[in-house]
Amino acid sequence: MAFDWRRAPIQELMEASNVRLRVFDRPEEITIAMAVDMIEEIRTNNDRGAKTCMIVPVGPTEQYIYFSMMVNTLGLDLSNVHFFNMDEYLDDEGQFIPADDPLSFRGAMNQYVYDAIDPKYNIPAENRWFPTPGREEEMWERICGLGGVDVCYGGIGINGHIAFNESADPATVSVADFGALPTRKLPLTRETIATNSRACLGEMPRMPRWAMTIGMRECLSARRIVIHAGGPTRAYQLRRAMCGGISPAFPISYLQGHPDATLFASADSTAPLVENKGYLYADNGARDALGRSVDNG
Repeated sequence: MAFDWRRAPIQELMEASNVRLRVFDRPEEITIAMAVDMIEEIRTNNDRGAKTCMIVPVGPTEQYIYFSMMVNTLGLDLSNVHFFNMDEYLDDEGQFIPADDPLSFRGAMNQYVYDAIDPKYNIPAENRWFPTPGREEEMWERICGLGGVDVCYGGIGINGHIAFNESADPATVSVADFGALPTRKLPLTRETIATNSRACLGEMPRMPRWAMTIGMRECLSARRIVIHAGGPTRAYQLRRAMCGGISPAFPISYLQGHPDATLFASADSTAPLVENKGYLYADNGARDALGRSVDNG
């Protein structure tokens, strides 16, 4: 019988995948573990007099609460740390939404990181980067100039996106070309807008329709990748990220080709998926919003 990554026991999935999986009893343990991972990476590099370069998300954000507290408690020096944020929303004119907008990722970083850390220890302003309209290559050039990214942190979108690298029809872009996509402006999918509208109480018309995103190129260049895989509503995303085959239809699947990728997941997200009885949206491949098969999964 062929290996069925959708319904295989989680131990078999782990044995079959190149992607490592750390399972935690409770979701809050994931955020603490991510914060600890960030702290340990910085401390290790500080001890050897090296810089630390991280790609960091807004979504999730809970880890930054613990991260900031740990920095202040330990008196950890962040003067040689560089944060490259994954993405930010744009308005319909292609400009950043205001930083004081409740949806702004720049505003969230100020709130949870930069304003929460004692100035004595904080990341210098010139080491804080966001992908910026009209300066798309600037982050990549800076990353290359610093010697590369140590760790890329992130989450998984409902359609498998990493940062705002939205899923694409494999008929229109090759695996290699999608994996090389750079920092850019792009429209957000309906799935992403609907899912992220939880930040504004489900008011989808309130949501920005455009974003700047760091590219697949930048994310996959990191020496390590650590992804918050979420809870039970991301069980499919977790499994497909580990064993579903690499495809532009599911960007997080590119972890399968990375030499050092780890998913952090809660135990309730590791159960086998619901058995498929053959109805339209539950065949053996990925489907787009119209139910058309776009991938053999």
